[in-house]
Amino acid sequence: MDARTLRVLEYDAIRQRLRGHAASALGKELAERLRPAEAAAEVRALLSETSQARAILAEGGRAPLGGLHDVRAQLANAARGGALAAVDLLEVADTVYASRRMRTFLLNTEVEAPLVVGRASELGVFRDIEDAVERCIDNRGEVADGASAQLRTIRDRIRSLQDSIERRLNLILHSPQLKRMIQDLIVTVRSGRYCIPIR
Repeated sequence: MDARTLRVLEYDAIRQRLRGHAASALGKELAERLRPAEAAAEVRALLSETSQARAILAEGGRAPLGGLHDVRAQLANAARGGALAAVDLLEVADTVYASRRMRTFLLNTEVEAPLVVGRASELGVFRDIEDAVERCIDNRGEVADGASAQLRTIRDRIRSLQDSIERRLNLILHSPQLKRMIQDLIVTVRSGRYCIPIR
């Protein structure tokens, strides 16, 4: 279709309305790039697919679209051997889980929808990724102690040393010999070091 025909049909306005209904950034991007099909067979196939999807939604209710993220940057970084931050891993796990939920929703439909079910069966299931991220990253986006035995040991040692340092500092603060030299009975941290205010 030429640009004039698209302008007369107000195709951009249609695309913008579609974009407004998209549930994710990727959906919005796909709506933005959408071009009309021209071959009659392709148009018929797309209309059939749309009709089947509408029938599924009418029968099965709201599609589980939550939790989708645009993880293309994370995947590209991982493919190059780069490290992903905890928050990136959470977004990947959320997206993989959202994909699995959508796959299950579509495959379990009782509506006759072979085109949509065919698309759903192409969605991968990556439980190992979901489980690994859930085990290693907590819901605040921080690496959990249980991510590895070595990390747990290191963190336990750090906590033990911090407790020991705090006990020692409290002894100093309440020492009768040093009482006159100490300004306040508080310990502050400056540049990562514990400090006792001296008169």
